[in-house]
Amino acid sequence: MTPAVLFALVPLMVDETPRHFHFSASQLPHEAASAFVRACEERNPFPSDPDNKLCPVFLLVMAGEESAFNLHAVGDGGKAIGPFQEHTGGELRDRSWLDSSRHYLNTVNIAARECPEQPIARLAGERCGSSEHHARRWAQITRLLHEPTAAR
Repeated sequence: MTPAVLFALVPLMVDETPRHFHFSASQLPHEAASAFVRACEERNPFPSDPDNKLCPVFLLVMAGEESAFNLHAVGDGGKAIGPFQEHTGGELRDRSWLDSSRHYLNTVNIAARECPEQPIARLAGERCGSSEHHARRWAQITRLLHEPTAAR
């Protein structure tokens, strides 16, 4: 997947973003899209996605959901930092989009190994299969990839 293809998905998400996602996909910085694609080429955590299409879409949705694409976001009383709101103990605050994406994908790799059918639950610290909310979110992400108009 190229940054251009990732950007092509954005308009398909914008119209219905309030119903399905909690961010405006039109906020996606070009630098972020490029970083998502590159980091996924290096560290695709999804073995069932050999064409590497799911990973960039996953990063797009997670960065949008967690920080509305704010590279320097700080939340949870200073414990969660960056676009993916990782709990890193406050370290690595000033990372680039690429460094943030790479670091997050290291965490995603662990979650995907532990819970391949629902890695979002593991990322949220829950048991695999224990969250209907995370199951719906994962289904939306994968559906967006396979049927872009399904996000509308």
